[in-house]
Amino acid sequence: ELASLLRSSTSGVAGAEAALEALVRSAPDLLDCAPNRGMNLVAQPAPFAPGDGAGTDVAAFVKELGYAATARADVLRALLEEAKGKRRPLTSDEAARLMLMVATPAGGNSPDGDLLGCEVESEMSPVLVNALLPAGEAFQVPDEATYDRWDLEVVAEVLLGEGLDFTEVAKELDQPWAGYRVAEVGHLRSLAALFARASGTPLLDAAPHLLSAPWPRHPKSHLAFLEAALNDATLALGAPRESAANSGESLLPGVARFEDGSCSNGPAHGGWLNPNLVKVVLDLGEGQGAECGAQARALLDRGAHECPEALMLCLVALEQDARQTKGPTKGPTTAQGLGQALERDLVPLFF
Repeated sequence: ELASLLRSSTSGVAGAEAALEALVRSAPDLLDCAPNRGMNLVAQPAPFAPGDGAGTDVAAFVKELGYAATARADVLRALLEEAKGKRRPLTSDEAARLMLMVATPAGGNSPDGDLLGCEVESEMSPVLVNALLPAGEAFQVPDEATYDRWDLEVVAEVLLGEGLDFTEVAKELDQPWAGYRVAEVGHLRSLAALFARASGTPLLDAAPHLLSAPWPRHPKSHLAFLEAALNDATLALGAPRESAANSGESLLPGVARFEDGSCSNGPAHGGWLNPNLVKVVLDLGEGQGAECGAQARALLDRGAHECPEALMLCLVALEQDARQTKGPTKGPTTAQGLGQALERDLVPLFF
């Protein structure tokens, strides 16, 4: 009856059953029963949500166990095997969700449906973790230790040994709540640092599509992701370079005068010097519905206020590129819709 009550009263079946097993083992007298050494209550945790990936949600499983799950690399490896099974490798989607969960603790900006944003267990975490680990002091985590955050170094070490294709992992950051999770100050920086530590490659180098192509599944989340990137001055989002010629010249004519961040209205983020990023925001604002259109326009209006010169240069560069690109569906363009409206608003500022 207790097991049934726990299952029906929590979204995390895995965590509830882990708590039950730990309770039975640690205090059998209170429950007037003896632990069944043969029970395996948590071997098959429930899926995260219908339609959000089949099978066990590894990130939700780890989150339910709490911060002690990342006490050491061997502990996390054992728990991942418990969640996904020993014979199945960690998938790109599972790795992306795990990285997002540990690097971006949910805050007030998380939308409804972000079940990974629930409060993380701290006080009972060692008990829950030890209930799933082999007995013995050499393997289990100390009950008296304090675990109040995820150890990102441990997560990176474990992911590094999983044989993942991190370009594919980066593509799976296209989650409905990802952009809102990174909106908190410093969260995107933590995610980028974790990704670089686990993959050996900076996030934006391994995943240039984050700035050069709209997310196919969740455009609103991508806009929130880009807004978070533009809020963090430490991220290298500036104008792309001519890599083939190694000339060091910017792709944008005249952009050098703004690369120190000095614009007419003060310092501006380097992202407004990147025509690829500007084009992605324009694309996300077109054909994705009124809400996305308003969200994109608000972000571009911010760029127009912070650095109108750089944004105008991006729009001009995109227009020139579009004219030089043959074919009706190829090449960036601002000839209609949102880009054209933005140009109309910017031009009077220079006369």
